[in-house]
Amino acid sequence: AALALIVFFGLLIAIVVLILHVICKSALIYNVYQIETHGEHGISEGWDFGVKRFWTMLGLTLLQYFCLAVLVVALMMIEIVIFAIAMPLGFLSLLFAVPVFCGAVALIVLVWNYADRFVVLESRGVFDAISDGCNLLRLQWQPSLQMLLAKFLIAVTMVVASAVVGLAVGLP
Repeated sequence: AALALIVFFGLLIAIVVLILHVICKSALIYNVYQIETHGEHGISEGWDFGVKRFWTMLGLTLLQYFCLAVLVVALMMIEIVIFAIAMPLGFLSLLFAVPVFCGAVALIVLVWNYADRFVVLESRGVFDAISDGCNLLRLQWQPSLQMLLAKFLIAVTMVVASAVVGLAVGLP
């Protein structure tokens, strides 16, 4: 009974976090656009706008998570089959699978970054926003790749810094 209660509250918290994530993401995109084009802007207006775009952004977010999950499961299944056929071939295939996986994840993330903006700023539907995001990525692939690499380097720096601080605090 205690485990069921913990799972229930964990799922409830996850749902609340997902709702807040979707609304705040829309609000942030809208507020940045308003500040860049019109100057000052209120936070409550962005929140209201985020609530207005909630269902479309939720659909886009869930579709992104679904695509990433399908990608992970597909690559895992392929690797399991290759390892079952021949162990050395499985290790060799990892040299190909890991870069393919990283590239596919990068492509999904970049397209969805642009699709989010089309949903919020131009009121596009989910699939229209994805299509427009693909087209914009095709036109702006160099700045997009630079942005992605910068985010990756920031993430690596944060992980290394966290590990150093954790080791410094954890070691006697």
